[in-house]
Amino acid sequence: MLSASFQVTIYEKGKSIGRKYLVAGKGGFNLSHNAIGQDLIHNYCPADFLEPALTAFDVKKLTQWYTDLGVETFVGSSNRIFPKKGISPADILRKIKAKLRKQKVKIKYAHTFIGFSTNRIPLIKSVSGTEEIDADSYIFSLGGASWKVTGSSGDWLPYFTEIGIQTKPFEASNCGLNIDWPKSITEYHSGKPLKNISIIHHDLEVKGEALITDYGMEGN
Repeated sequence: MLSASFQVTIYEKGKSIGRKYLVAGKGGFNLSHNAIGQDLIHNYCPADFLEPALTAFDVKKLTQWYTDLGVETFVGSSNRIFPKKGISPADILRKIKAKLRKQKVKIKYAHTFIGFSTNRIPLIKSVSGTEEIDADSYIFSLGGASWKVTGSSGDWLPYFTEIGIQTKPFEASNCGLNIDWPKSITEYHSGKPLKNISIIHHDLEVKGEALITDYGMEGN
């Protein structure tokens, strides 16, 4: 098996893995989007750099991966992929952890990425001190800047800039619309999601979801 050819270690900043599963699961727990081919690739930047990886492991293979875990999925009206009813985020996370254990993946908790050494080797800080992590390959999964509760604070971006890796600044993925709601709306409905809706502006129609806020509405 190909997986047996690698010795994998995950360095986790928090005390447990997969917290975003649990936090995201409080809203609409979509696992992915059903875009395929160029519709998928064009959503990433730089597309030409990521195309080989996205082609090798596309949405169909991702959903098959979930199926192999024992997680059945379906495509919603917004073209997003969800677990079937009755499967909770905690259920999925338990299955993922079990798969990692079965494949003998090592997980080191409370290990924080703090930059690179002079030789461009990743530096990890833990209670026992700072160490260089020398490996054949690295995958950085550091998150954006808007999920601090899950450890994604965005403070890692300068580390790459310092060693000459060009990065783009973070931008908000949601935008807001000012609406002068009646008091009855803001008092009883602020913070509530609008699911499976269509928003139409002239000839443009977009399906998805939005959130009612004190100042109006926001969404992606």
